[in-house]
Amino acid sequence: MALGSLEDVRAALPGEPEIDLGGAVVHPGLIDAHGHLLGLGQTLVQLDLSQAESTEDLAAQVAAEVDRRPRGSWIVGMGWDQTRFPGGAFPDRALLDKVCPNNPVLLLRVDAHAALANAAALNAAGFRRETPDPPGGRLLRRPDGELSGLLIDTAAEKVWSLVPAPDDVERERLLLSACRHCRDVGLVEVHDAGMDLASFKVLERLAARGELPIRVYAMARFDLPGFDELVAQGPRMGEWLSLRTVKVLLDGALGSWGAALFDDYSDDPGNRGLLLAGEDLADRLRPLAARGFQLALHAIGDRANALALDLLESLALPRDSRPRVEHAQVLRASDLPRLVRLGAIASMQPTHAVSDWRFAGDRLGEQRLRFAYAWRALLEAGVPLAFGSDFPIEAANPIAGLGAAALWRPGGSEASRSLTRAQALAAFTSGAAFAAFEEGRAGRIEIGGRADFSCFDRDLLSCPDAELAAVRPVLTVVNGQLSWARV
Repeated sequence: MALGSLEDVRAALPGEPEIDLGGAVVHPGLIDAHGHLLGLGQTLVQLDLSQAESTEDLAAQVAAEVDRRPRGSWIVGMGWDQTRFPGGAFPDRALLDKVCPNNPVLLLRVDAHAALANAAALNAAGFRRETPDPPGGRLLRRPDGELSGLLIDTAAEKVWSLVPAPDDVERERLLLSACRHCRDVGLVEVHDAGMDLASFKVLERLAARGELPIRVYAMARFDLPGFDELVAQGPRMGEWLSLRTVKVLLDGALGSWGAALFDDYSDDPGNRGLLLAGEDLADRLRPLAARGFQLALHAIGDRANALALDLLESLALPRDSRPRVEHAQVLRASDLPRLVRLGAIASMQPTHAVSDWRFAGDRLGEQRLRFAYAWRALLEAGVPLAFGSDFPIEAANPIAGLGAAALWRPGGSEASRSLTRAQALAAFTSGAAFAAFEEGRAGRIEIGGRADFSCFDRDLLSCPDAELAAVRPVLTVVNGQLSWARV
């Protein structure tokens, strides 16, 4: 409604109530351009395996849960990372079978592209010693050919599909919990990068009742239940809930050796990762694009990123369709100008680089690492950036992403990867808004724009580098309403 000095605003809006922030700083509302609300809600109630440092740690957490669960019920957890384990090898199910023989167990890796299952879960999925690898996935085996319990991509998804889905009451509780968590860390909007029909219907009801604490820009994922019904009405934009994007997985993740590469993994000769999309993908995407859906292509490895650009070129989309490459994690230098030419947006998650750096060099080797997590090179080439976290794989806290993009310098030799803080903050605000066709309304503080503000106890642009990680949210304003304030 008004901008300017305190006196100017008081004159323009006489009698309006005031909030004294006591020295805190108002920023444009921060947007997470890639997260998973239902997954975040589930992690808040499932086993948190992020601190596990061995297979024994995983088994201990499962064992502690067994006595609290009925016989035969599923035990699910997420967050383990074998690069933290001695030797860095994938875990085996043997200890899980010992501590939990009667309950199926599924423990998702931190990237959600791999999982460890016990014998009961493998049996439930019909996975046997003689079962072949499914398309787009792998069943890892022990030297004697027996299944180790480690499942990659579509193999893990098959077991995950057997875990009872939450009913609508529980789904609403999980989604609301996730939305409130995002609001409490200073986010006003989330781009949900994998919406299913049941979750969207719950969000629709919450929006209709005026109970959504943040805005949600949803992407309907190709392979999730109810996709056809979800896109049947075509794209729709709302003030609190929108759905105009189709999300497609092209490959797996780097940490589980599933990202699709042109050449072998440096630490796994003979393995070039997994391509998850079928050969008819262009034919399936063409009618969706013609109906006005934005395309968001998950691509981590260099081969998957090249495939994403090949697909976009074959579809000959209008430049203003703003296709998104989700992650854009490992690129070839020759693909940067292609991204620019196609008008593609690089939707990236800076904290992935910090988490992955322990193993990224081993996986990729020095040459490929040059154009991995290359947000500065992309921005300088003219590619629009939209930043997020990929929560719950990473923390939803945008301050961590801001620090990763602007301050993280591994080994002192990668300073050229860093952005200025203003550039990084723009990717969490105006850049994310552009990726959702919301420029002019979101991502900036301007007359006529949405009254969405993220307020922090220090200025994100000028506080000392050493203080950035300690910045805390003070209040979050969404649509002109105080959505949350720190007590």
